[in-house]
Amino acid sequence: MGLERLTRRHAVKLSPGPNCTVEECSLAVGAVVGHDGVKSASRMNNAVVIFLDCVDKVDWIAELGVVIHDSFIPCFH
Repeated sequence: MGLERLTRRHAVKLSPGPNCTVEECSLAVGAVVGHDGVKSASRMNNAVVIFLDCVDKVDWIAELGVVIHDSFIPCFH
């Protein structure tokens, strides 16, 4: 899937804090949904927005959340 087909429904939002990089967030999400499912990531304000290739994966990661630096980080869609 190309980036031009991604919509807001393909995005998951994390608020990990300022000490966590976009790369660390992407790797944590990729560890749960599969690294090939992460299509794009960006820091916006104090949050990290990650676009996934499938809306089902967004729902799944929103239910599970991720662990970064031994801290549970909830994910929102």
